[in-house]
Amino acid sequence: MVYFLITTSSGRVNYLINWYNQFNFLKGFNGQGLTFHVKFLQLTNFMQSCLFAPASSIDNVKFGFPSWQMLPVTSVNLIGVIIFIIAVVGFLLNYRRRIAQIAFLWVVFSFFILCVFGWGSAENGIVLYVLYFSWAYISLIYMAIDKLFRNREKKAGILFILATLCLTVNGKAIIDILRFGIEFYPVR
Repeated sequence: MVYFLITTSSGRVNYLINWYNQFNFLKGFNGQGLTFHVKFLQLTNFMQSCLFAPASSIDNVKFGFPSWQMLPVTSVNLIGVIIFIIAVVGFLLNYRRRIAQIAFLWVVFSFFILCVFGWGSAENGIVLYVLYFSWAYISLIYMAIDKLFRNREKKAGILFILATLCLTVNGKAIIDILRFGIEFYPVR
């Protein structure tokens, strides 16, 4: 009933009438031909991308002109696994807090939508979902650090190191993208 009200009140009756075609269209993004293993590899890369820029470089072949592309995922991303483990620890240490429960549900939901269902895995584009799920991973990581390090100075030191690492890795990635843009797409 809610779906009917939303589609009719927003002028999208065509979605209601053509729901089967819309569903089949959306299935094209779920990586039907990919194995669970490949989806899992992409998921570990996604988890790493919640904090650090994904591996990427110039590709001159895919489109016939230089483009900036994420590198194909070929192995388990160890940093992604570590991020997941720390997020789980953050939940286990804070399981009574409502925000930890909600964040962990988002982590579980990210597993199902990205790895089990495979949304975005067909085009190696799981990193797009970092915007939706990274807050949950980051929150749980912070909660783990907060509980594991009671000493204020140690906690601040670890957070400073993590922030510096994020700034360094992501700053380098931004500079690489800017250099690419300046070299191959100059403003005249």
